[in-house]
Amino acid sequence: MAGKILENLQKSRPVVLLYFDLVKFHEVEQVSGSQAASKILVMFKKSLEREIPEIFPGIEILAVENLWGDDFVVLLAMEGKPEHGELQKIAVTSRIGISAR
Repeated sequence: MAGKILENLQKSRPVVLLYFDLVKFHEVEQVSGSQAASKILVMFKKSLEREIPEIFPGIEILAVENLWGDDFVVLLAMEGKPEHGELQKIAVTSRIGISAR
């Protein structure tokens, strides 16, 4: 992921790093096993790939990575540099949009 961040920054392409804490994910993995956990990860990634373009028009998903347990990061690349107010709207919208579905 660090390589993707550096590559995009060298191209003067802004990147966004989103942090997600999937509630109870670690418990699902412990109770149901790694196969069930893998299915959840696939569903989570597909959901992000479907929802993020609606929330962030013109954004490319570069990576979805599991940090540990139920903590994940999503790396996005943007075209152009958004203004501060736009970033605030994105933060609020993504929290509401993703958690509401």
